[in-house]
Amino acid sequence: MPQEFDVERIFKGELEDTELQAYYSELQNSNEKLVFNGINGATGEYSVPPMTADELATVILQEPKPENLGELKQKRAPGAFPIKPPNDPTKLSDAGWAVIFPAKDSDPAVKEALAELLNLRQAQAGERFKIYEGGAGYRPGETKAEFFKRHKIGGGPADPEQMPYYVLIVGSPEQIPYEFQYQLDVMRGVGRIHFDSVDAYAKYARAVVMAEKGEVKLPRRASFFGAMSAGDKATELSSKYLVRPLYRKLSKQPPFVRWVDGEDGGDTKRKVELAWEFESHLAERATKAKLSTLLGGDATPALLFTASHGMEFPLGDARQIPHQGALLCSDWPGPNQWRGQIPQDFYFATEDLGSNANLLGLLAFFFACFGGGSPRLDQFARHSQKMDREEIAPRNFLGELPQRLLGRGALAVVGHVERAWGYSFLSPGMVAQTGVFEGMLLQLLSGDPIGWATENLNMRYADLATELTNVLDEREWDPDFINPYDLAQMWTMHHDARNYVVIGDPAARIPMAMPDESPTARPDLGTITASAAPAPSAPKASPAEVEAPVSGEPYAAEAFGIREQVDDLTVSLREFTDQLAESLKEAAKDISTLEVKTYTTDDLTAVTTQSEGGARLRALTHIGFDGDMKVFVPEDREGEVDRALWEVHLEMVREAQVNRAQFLQAMAEMATNLLKSLK
Repeated sequence: MPQEFDVERIFKGELEDTELQAYYSELQNSNEKLVFNGINGATGEYSVPPMTADELATVILQEPKPENLGELKQKRAPGAFPIKPPNDPTKLSDAGWAVIFPAKDSDPAVKEALAELLNLRQAQAGERFKIYEGGAGYRPGETKAEFFKRHKIGGGPADPEQMPYYVLIVGSPEQIPYEFQYQLDVMRGVGRIHFDSVDAYAKYARAVVMAEKGEVKLPRRASFFGAMSAGDKATELSSKYLVRPLYRKLSKQPPFVRWVDGEDGGDTKRKVELAWEFESHLAERATKAKLSTLLGGDATPALLFTASHGMEFPLGDARQIPHQGALLCSDWPGPNQWRGQIPQDFYFATEDLGSNANLLGLLAFFFACFGGGSPRLDQFARHSQKMDREEIAPRNFLGELPQRLLGRGALAVVGHVERAWGYSFLSPGMVAQTGVFEGMLLQLLSGDPIGWATENLNMRYADLATELTNVLDEREWDPDFINPYDLAQMWTMHHDARNYVVIGDPAARIPMAMPDESPTARPDLGTITASAAPAPSAPKASPAEVEAPVSGEPYAAEAFGIREQVDDLTVSLREFTDQLAESLKEAAKDISTLEVKTYTTDDLTAVTTQSEGGARLRALTHIGFDGDMKVFVPEDREGEVDRALWEVHLEMVREAQVNRAQFLQAMAEMATNLLKSLK
């Protein structure tokens, strides 16, 4: 490792670019082992063993191309914009707002608990408000492309008339997987909520509504928390090359600007300058005690940015579900001075929130492994020299800490699913990566919705995914096309940008006091139970969702003014088709196993269709849907096969098989004809 560089001189701009580049070149030539974020709480060791850039580059070459590469390329095209112009992404009446529930196993009480939030967003978004529920909700195993095809939504930049820009997913990542959220987020602002109780949904809805209606007016104060422990390269990088530069750059910014509606209520906007107060807690000052004051204590800001190790626990560890992604603070002595299991004294978890913690209106960003949630399967297994994806958790789950923060009034938390890769801050490319975070924070501090501010990360991911794909393609022809150190840096930046998720309503924004207003103390949410107010119903399908016949003549429904009736009929047919699909599925289950039973009886008058009336079972044939068969052959009193009875039974089996085949064919034809009627 080259000698320690004068970081303070870098921050002050006293170093020439050539001198800085010389430092990085020396670092590359040293081939130092790279240390990544994430500490195993059971062992106290790094979750990903340190490796050289050459070792990581070898594994990166196995990287598959993104399945949505075409859309990512489209997103990074010159002049590309994620929402169809002239729609304003900061206005819900333009951008729209939608909620997606699981098509199956969705508790109706959850929607009712969110009634206050849904009614508010419907009033704000107007005709561009949409609920995807029931048969229109997310179906198990569905990709974004399949969801779009089913709802007749075009790809590319978001068209709010087809599907709103802001989308709130309601459900666990088991019900609606992370992969669907990642894909949908490429061209939209997506968030997710999931709680263990119905009342928690109601409480979160109330917090967002209070913030939106101006009942929360927070002081314009932002806090930056950067943990760093002795001998730990990962937190040294994030503290020195991410948190501190962000704090210094933003604190030197001129007043932030927010454009608000003019007094006449028309299209005229007036400029409002917003001065913010910034504070930093770095290195030895980034303790658990300090973080406790920032998360529910008397120093809770309006915006909190943290960078630290996220705790990781192995499959089967009792602490995995409640503590995965908890924030490791500077109380940890570091890898050289601590061996063995990491005690909770060193990290901040859900239990460390004070009993009276009030986080109403807070927006938080956690740069930490698993800070947002965890997948069931290791997404980076091959990068640890494993060919198969290893099971690292019993299920996909959201982080307990961000869930609990939202339950205490926070509006949204941005966090990482899986591992964060902090090495990207050590090369010259760190300027661009830090700039992405800076752009996101600038928008949040100016009052933009969090789902629009995190578009900076989405754009960065699209740019890096395309660039990385091109580099890997070239690398196949020219092994020396890129320095392994630069390739590793590009790859870590790519994965950092991809796996961020918004936990909370993506349309949430900081409820700050304006310059002509006095900040107030956070109101107490108190005890809130599910609302008795009805939640809005899913709007009828818009004309854009109804496919007109291709013809040179005007659409007859338009000509006679009956389009609305046609729309209603089409929606009804879709609902009927969904119900029929469920019925057919249940029928398929009923006929998946064929059983034929033959009885004999001495008293036919005692036998009915519901009761055997004492009849004796004499023969049984069990045929599975896959053709597996079990046959129980009748015997006479001498132990020989009763051939006369057996012939009767065989004829019944043949007839039952023919009937089942005919029924299956009829079901297939019925489903095909119904689908044709909807085209």
